[in-house]
Amino acid sequence: MKNKYLELFESLSNRLDLYHNETKNQRYLQIMLERRLKNLPENEGDFYEPDKITRKIIYAIDKNVSLDDIDSKEAQQQINIRKIQKYLSDFVRTQMDSEIFNRVGYIPVIQVESSRGGRGNEKAFWLDIEPVELLLPSVAIEDEDSPDDYGEIIYEREHNSTIKLSILTRIFFKNGELKMYSPKGLLLTALMLISLLIDILIVLFAVLFIIFIKDLPSLSLITALIILAFIPFAYMNFIWFFKPLHHLMTHRISKAPLLFANINTDNADIEMYKGADGYRIARITAFTSICPICTAPIELADGRPDQKQPLVGRCREAPHAHVYSFDRMTLKGYFLGHEGYLK
Repeated sequence: MKNKYLELFESLSNRLDLYHNETKNQRYLQIMLERRLKNLPENEGDFYEPDKITRKIIYAIDKNVSLDDIDSKEAQQQINIRKIQKYLSDFVRTQMDSEIFNRVGYIPVIQVESSRGGRGNEKAFWLDIEPVELLLPSVAIEDEDSPDDYGEIIYEREHNSTIKLSILTRIFFKNGELKMYSPKGLLLTALMLISLLIDILIVLFAVLFIIFIKDLPSLSLITALIILAFIPFAYMNFIWFFKPLHHLMTHRISKAPLLFANINTDNADIEMYKGADGYRIARITAFTSICPICTAPIELADGRPDQKQPLVGRCREAPHAHVYSFDRMTLKGYFLGHEGYLK
């Protein structure tokens, strides 16, 4: 019988690697996981000896220094156990596959030692598991006339394997991901800059052509129209290729450029994150949710013209009425539409 602790912790570790970010709470959680997985037996399903750890140990591992070089007070200020617990709880709820919880019947949690603490004593904590039902909210019986909660939604990040990629994307991206400082990543960046340069040259050429068109009496109408047609081409190239990739660099997330997703794919996003090896990685994905007002799908879309945020979640059936904010780190969204829906 495989150790259920090992199965859950390995699944959690794989998910954290897949959705890696630069938050302190994830780093501290991964440190705990790595220590735990090193000495966890594969069998003995019901046996578990907690691997207790303190803030000072985690802080020393994170800073890659010896334990003697760490000030306990500084470690206590930097590491908040409650925030790590909340991060794990939110991650399990929004990012983990519920199939493994239904099969094993447990979810990973962080337990905190209650007998120690106080001045001079460091409180220890460790990874553990609890039955799923312990963390499920109790079902409250509501009055039939009570209003529904339309104020908050939870987004889901689709795995890149579920998104059909275009031929262009498959050239640069491997399994839906691209290391930006790899040869292919640098080539894509170079193409982005070259496309911007071409757009600028096209616009300059078109302006000069319009200025000196009177000095070209032998120019035919068809030739003039062909030359002027390069202006919308430059505009579309800027909007559909350069701008999304530029937003990816500055906003860490953008709608995938038009040529990046398969023609049969309705919704695709591209996000930037820092991998475990320190390299920045671009990943094709899609963030979706369900509209609590009408139950239609919610997808990320441009915030303009009615919202200030670059990206918001818009209901597919009512894109300007059912609008929600988008937070990539917490995968939460809050209602941005008319306050009448919340009454």
